[in-house]
Amino acid sequence: MSCPACHKKIAIEAHNCPHCGLPVDDALRTQIQESQRVETEKKRIEAKRNRWALLAIFVLGMGWSYFQEPTAQDQAASLRRDAVPKCSSAIEGQAIYGFEWETLALEFIPRFPYAEHMTNDEDTVLLKGSTNIKALLFKNAFGVMVPMEYSCLYDTKSRTVVQVHVIPR
Repeated sequence: MSCPACHKKIAIEAHNCPHCGLPVDDALRTQIQESQRVETEKKRIEAKRNRWALLAIFVLGMGWSYFQEPTAQDQAASLRRDAVPKCSSAIEGQAIYGFEWETLALEFIPRFPYAEHMTNDEDTVLLKGSTNIKALLFKNAFGVMVPMEYSCLYDTKSRTVVQVHVIPR
């Protein structure tokens, strides 16, 4: 609240202006308190409205993200989650005497970095391993680890391994 005479700020509880000494009227004090209460109520209502608006935006955003079509990147990630463990175990099952996945580079590089859809059937994906990045080693009858080239044909509709190719490099 400000003094009506000198226009300097004074406390609401003050009975006299500390700057000029003018007595402050009780009616003026009550009027200022009422206007402050109204302003506080307006701010509270606006904050409540803003919270509801943010909640509505959040719900709409979640609904949109839930019902939108999966992107190609999402489909590729889903394919890798489904196919890689199944193809890896099918390829490992081809080893008679033992196998080892050797990491020639960083550990985060996938075992099947190449994936391509077959032209005659969109539900079939060919996953190929890269011999330069990750090497699959099979143990032969003499106990020697031999590097292998590997690929896996995976059916995305039935989620099964169709065919596995493992040949010496």
